[in-house]
Amino acid sequence: MNAFAHGRGKTQFSNAAFVATPIGLRTIVYSSLGAGFLIMREGEPLFTFTVINSTDTSRTSGFDELFANGASVIPELRLPTNLFGRSGHFLFGASWSSRDYAALEQDPFIVLPDIPISRKTDSWSLYWNFDQYLFVDPLDPARGWGVFGRAGIADADTNPIEWFLSFGVGGNSPMVSRP
Repeated sequence: MNAFAHGRGKTQFSNAAFVATPIGLRTIVYSSLGAGFLIMREGEPLFTFTVINSTDTSRTSGFDELFANGASVIPELRLPTNLFGRSGHFLFGASWSSRDYAALEQDPFIVLPDIPISRKTDSWSLYWNFDQYLFVDPLDPARGWGVFGRAGIADADTNPIEWFLSFGVGGNSPMVSRP
């Protein structure tokens, strides 16, 4: 969650880089079975911990292949801030997967007979996300303008995205009739 760059493309940006940190796309699959827990503080997530199947199961029930190719572990810590007397958040997260991946240093399009594509076990990513209000509407504290950003690094041997960085300014329309 990010006050200015979130909303899954429905209420805010539709660019995937603004909806979520793409650094974890290699280790966090789109749809799969898993379990987790979260600790809430004042109605907002403070800490989440999730373990999911490491392969996408959006086309099946997922039970037959559950953890057959490994698991992904995703912890996140989301801390509220009050910089400049305005609300904001810092999120620190990580992902790790025990799945086997194609080694990226070997070209998968050049396959020699009897020489398999190299495999690497495990992949990881670390990421940071922040949002910070700089101006808040005195009549509605849920409306305002601020800055946001995301940064991350990942396992260069298995992840096609080794690093990611985005920053921006966002907020609500200054016209009251247009939220």
